[in-house]
Amino acid sequence: MPADDRIPRVLGVDDEPNIRELAQVARKFHGCAVSTAVNGKDALRQAEAGQPGLIVLDVLLPDMDGIEV
Repeated sequence: MPADDRIPRVLGVDDEPNIRELAQVARKFHGCAVSTAVNGKDALRQAEAGQPGLIVLDVLLPDMDGIEV
């Protein structure tokens, strides 16, 4: 198994820049490969492309709610 397969991939989705950045820094500190999205459409696109192991999703997003995503 390549070393990259053991690094947890996390997608963080939040429309608030401060929350998104703070969560990204914390996850990277704990050894995760982190990508972020600012809305539901971007989250769906990134989830399909990157296949993260975990998605941390805000419920109140500007284009669609987190439950719909």
